[in-house]
Amino acid sequence: MRKELLSLYGLFFVGSISMAQLPDLTLSSATIERNSLRKGELLSIQLRLKNIGSGVAEISKAQIYLGQTSSINQAVQLGEISIPRLNSLEESDSVRFLFPISTAISTGSKTVFVRVDARNNITEQNESNDFAISPSIQVLSSS
Repeated sequence: MRKELLSLYGLFFVGSISMAQLPDLTLSSATIERNSLRKGELLSIQLRLKNIGSGVAEISKAQIYLGQTSSINQAVQLGEISIPRLNSLEESDSVRFLFPISTAISTGSKTVFVRVDARNNITEQNESNDFAISPSIQVLSSS
C-alpha cells in the first residue's frame, strides 16, 4: 500500500511540474496604422506577442482576420504570420505586417482579429486568451 501511495505521489508531482511549465502566448500590443481604408489599399498592423507562461513556446502561427461583427466566425482571413520561438516571459520584437483589403470585402465598419497559436499546435496554460480584437476600422469603396 505504501509503495502504491509513493507511486501515485510521484505521478502527481511529475504531472504538476509539467503543467507549471506550459507556455501561454498572447498579443501584448497591436497597432493599426489607419482606421479608414479603401478597398485595394494595404492594412498595416504592428504586432508584439508575448509568452506569459512559464514554459517555452516553439515557433507557431498567428492569423489576421477582418470581420463585420465582433464574432470571428464570420470573419475573412487576411493572412498568416510566423511567431518566433519565445522563452518564458519573453516578448517578440514589434513587427509590421501589410495585408491588402480585397475588393470583394463589403464596405462599412469592420473589426480586425488576431488569433495567436492559430493552428493550436502549442499546449498552453490558458487557451482562451488566443484572440484579440481591435477597435473598428472603416472600409470605403475604391476610388
